Amino acid sequence: MASSFWTSSHSRLLFTAAEIHASNRHDANSATLNPVVSQPTLRRLRAFYASYLFELGRLCKVRARVVFTSIVYLRRFYLHRSFSTDDPRTIAPACLYLASKVEECPVQAKLVAYFAKKISQQTPSEVANWGRAWNGALGDATTNAGERTTAAAGDIDGVVTAAAAAAAAASSHANGTAADDDAQASKLPAPPTAAGAAASQDAACQVLLQPPGVNELLRAEMVVLKQLEAYLIVHHPLRALPSYLQALGIPPEGEGALRVYGVLSDSYRCDVCLMEPPHVLALGAAFLACASACSTSSSTAMRGSPSDAAASEVLREAMPRFEQLEGISVDDFAPFARHMLDYYEGDAAALRTSVCRDALANALGALVPPPTTAL
Repeated sequence: MASSFWTSSHSRLLFTAAEIHASNRHDANSATLNPVVSQPTLRRLRAFYASYLFELGRLCKVRARVVFTSIVYLRRFYLHRSFSTDDPRTIAPACLYLASKVEECPVQAKLVAYFAKKISQQTPSEVANWGRAWNGALGDATTNAGERTTAAAGDIDGVVTAAAAAAAAASSHANGTAADDDAQASKLPAPPTAAGAAASQDAACQVLLQPPGVNELLRAEMVVLKQLEAYLIVHHPLRALPSYLQALGIPPEGEGALRVYGVLSDSYRCDVCLMEPPHVLALGAAFLACASACSTSSSTAMRGSPSDAAASEVLREAMPRFEQLEGISVDDFAPFARHMLDYYEGDAAALRTSVCRDALANALGALVPPPTTAL
């Protein structure tokens, strides 16, 4: 790995909000899919599969940096590829498998495939618990938003199923041709015939519920590697964050530090992890946690547990120290805080599959049945 972020390929792969907004053009602007996969929906899909990778990483018992790297890979991949043609249930495990090797914490492919299958069998209530340890890292103001995000996971995932079935059906009607080998590794199966549109879409939905096997996982890894053009070095603020916390007077092992780590973890659930360098992610997470503690009244903090009250006090005391950090201005990580608040307040809204099915009915002339499970 490059010793410095500024000399690594990661520093050249930071994107602006406008560039990210212009990505996924096939999903967002396709005449077939529009308005099913709107820009807010795309953000929620990316957030959902970040949570998916957190859960898969937990089951595979890999380090946090492996999960963070896999999320960056997944987000970079879908900057140029489509959710409707590249099944994220195959691509996401492939990203984790590739990241485990890059971060020198390898996991066997059959183990990743096994746990991907195990996740596909989870109930909606189990899916709602993904990442719950980090939800509410900023206190009461965002706890409900975080719970809405995970509770809506099953509905969000239904968008992929519905959109993919629509794309497969449209492709079958219009082209009827086979895709190239790269696309086949992650391509969603197309309905066999145009006759019986509802039945064929139902079959496509059922196929989508199947997790990848080992062979599919290995082929998808090559697709991801080719799309990323082998730019695999990803820097994370995990090593630098303890020193920042000490400079701010926050004990690295205390409850206040856990809140900061929680915000940092949540930053990988939104697009900001592709937009800011690692030190901004670390300081931005600390700034947002401290700002939240300062905005919480003492009476509100006292209603929580003693450890919560103590953590809030530590974070409030750390807030003035941001101005004392040499070479760092609060303005540097204000955009981070703004994007995180947008994530907590906006992208946590529930997304219902009924809306997706109605939109698909207008595009295809047939309702797409809802998926029978969360995944």
